[in-house]
Amino acid sequence: MNYALNDTKLKYDNLNNQKPLTPKHSAGAVLMFDQEEKWSIGYELYYTGWQYDEAYDRKPNYWVMGFMIMRHFERFSVFVNFENFGDTKQTNFEPLVLPPYNNPVFTDIWAPTDGFVMNGGIRIRLL
Repeated sequence: MNYALNDTKLKYDNLNNQKPLTPKHSAGAVLMFDQEEKWSIGYELYYTGWQYDEAYDRKPNYWVMGFMIMRHFERFSVFVNFENFGDTKQTNFEPLVLPPYNNPVFTDIWAPTDGFVMNGGIRIRLL
């Protein structure tokens, strides 16, 4: 488990604001079950607190979760991994590109941009 308090202030030009694109609070937890030479199962949960963009507009907090399961055999293992299975992404809150599209304006990136990702594979033991 982890928790971070990032109380970063900009203190120049008469500013005393939280640093943009830096959440003041963030936390995470990883739970892992490992049955030696048989199963590995993991769950992760991360929280990112509200933050400000470069224009000092407040952005909402969000959660990201992941899950992994791996089955071990004598010479190989098979796994499947689900990253961000809650599909949290910045476009759920606001668009990344603002009109006019022939001369676009791009917003600051302050949350995940790729959403849900699933992958799997095989791990082979050579020795």
